[in-house]
Amino acid sequence: MHRERVLAALMVILIIQTRASLSSASEMQTVATGISLTIDYGNGTVVSFNGLEGQTVLNITQSVADVQVDWFGDLAFVIAIDGVSNDADSNKWWQYWVNEEYASVACNKYQLSDNDSVIWRRQGSVITRTEPATDDPALVMAAIVVGLVGIISVTILYHRGARK
Repeated sequence: MHRERVLAALMVILIIQTRASLSSASEMQTVATGISLTIDYGNGTVVSFNGLEGQTVLNITQSVADVQVDWFGDLAFVIAIDGVSNDADSNKWWQYWVNEEYASVACNKYQLSDNDSVIWRRQGSVITRTEPATDDPALVMAAIVVGLVGIISVTILYHRGARK
């Protein structure tokens, strides 16, 4: 019985530490400087900005343009920039690239680094990544916690069964 209490206490401590590390990681976002931003409206108009500062692609873009988004939980989906909207009929959607690489995460989740180059284009769909996204620290940490909870549960059940 004592061992089960110790294991349960360790599990609670692990969960608390995991939550604390995830929240402190999100608070440690730094402001990137020297960002360049280009917006290609897909209608012949292209504007560029240099020397911007911010944390995410969304807040950099909002610093120079009127951005309308639809929220899906905590993920932003851009539906219009400066009044130029997505258009399903002509298959034109707002998409962005950072340092010439297509970004496959929500613009409010992409953390910028100093001197990054962001390009928004309103164009037809591009091929998206098909492998699972494992670079999200929250997903990795959640998988670790779930695995540990499973191991601890099996250990507790094993010891209970061994005593009977």
